[in-house]
Amino acid sequence: MGYIQIQFRRDTSANWNSKNVLLASGEMGIELDTQQFKIGDGHTRWVSLPYGGLRGAQGPAGLMPPPPSAIGQVLTSGPTLSTISWQSPIISLPNVAIIKAAKSAVNFNLQGAIVNIPESFGNQLSYTPINGTTDASSFSINLNSKYNMLNIPIIIGTIAYWDKISNKLVYLQIKFGNSTTTNSIRATINPSTALSSATYGSPLVLKLDGISANSFSGVDNISVHPLNYAIVISLNLIN
Repeated sequence: MGYIQIQFRRDTSANWNSKNVLLASGEMGIELDTQQFKIGDGHTRWVSLPYGGLRGAQGPAGLMPPPPSAIGQVLTSGPTLSTISWQSPIISLPNVAIIKAAKSAVNFNLQGAIVNIPESFGNQLSYTPINGTTDASSFSINLNSKYNMLNIPIIIGTIAYWDKISNKLVYLQIKFGNSTTTNSIRATINPSTALSSATYGSPLVLKLDGISANSFSGVDNISVHPLNYAIVISLNLIN
């Protein structure tokens, strides 16, 4: 039994556009290089014809989230539009603890600080208030349990404060051990348990004190959201 082969008019997209032919009503023209097609209406030439396909009525415009409130924010996902929001990302580095504290009434408000302590570093940040206020002059971190008096942590620390008078960020190195000099932070590591063969003092407690607002000339908050902090403490465990 014979058969009939049906072939539609066909050409490349460039040729269709250059020739700008007039298709008869219901006549189909196919672009071989794009796999798209158009159906003629008998009076509209090729360039002005829309591409073919089954189409329904145009739907409503999609909802858009509000613009970010600060440079560098990222759009967080959620199951509904109400749970989608712009957030300032917290960059987490392995074995690096970062504490950003605002200058409060007397000292630095470490209790309300922005804290990022990865699990590989430690946990349980605690504070020592001064003058009965929420300001804190020191803080402690329980280090990861893998550190003990046999496996002593090696820590590099820096501190930066915002000098409002000079309009600059001043970096200082944290001094480990006893220090009574101005503009310095004292860091000590203490065992929290007995020095037995079972724990060897683990978990070790890292304590930083001497964090006094009076020690840093001109220190004040950066009063730009979300940069409302006065001091940044960075601690890096390198082993």
